[in-house]
Amino acid sequence: MRRDPAGGLAHVAGAVALHLLVDRLDRRVHGRGGAGTLAGLLTGAQLTDVVVSEVSVPLRAASFDEWFTTVPALAGPIAAVLASLPDDAIAAIRAHAERAFAPYAGRDGYDIPGVSLVAAGRRG
Repeated sequence: MRRDPAGGLAHVAGAVALHLLVDRLDRRVHGRGGAGTLAGLLTGAQLTDVVVSEVSVPLRAASFDEWFTTVPALAGPIAAVLASLPDDAIAAIRAHAERAFAPYAGRDGYDIPGVSLVAAGRRG
């Protein structure tokens, strides 16, 4: 199962421009290196005894419509890009995302896996 720290936002990136935007945001916010990258940042900020843990944060949505209207709107840059696109482009992105989410669909909606990084450290 793929870990997705952005609650499935990467799936919205069916269009190349959105994919590149999400990738760039994902690197800035979550770092491709995950826990090691965050630990390095905190150590670089002169914290000691740094501990980083991954915490499961699944996202539950009653329907794909609920996810598609809520989650992309929470990410300002993605919401802005979607708002700037013509209806046919949005429909194509939506169709791509819905296909990508199919493995997470169940009888009662969608259970989308996610992960957050939790860190702690001490000042020198």
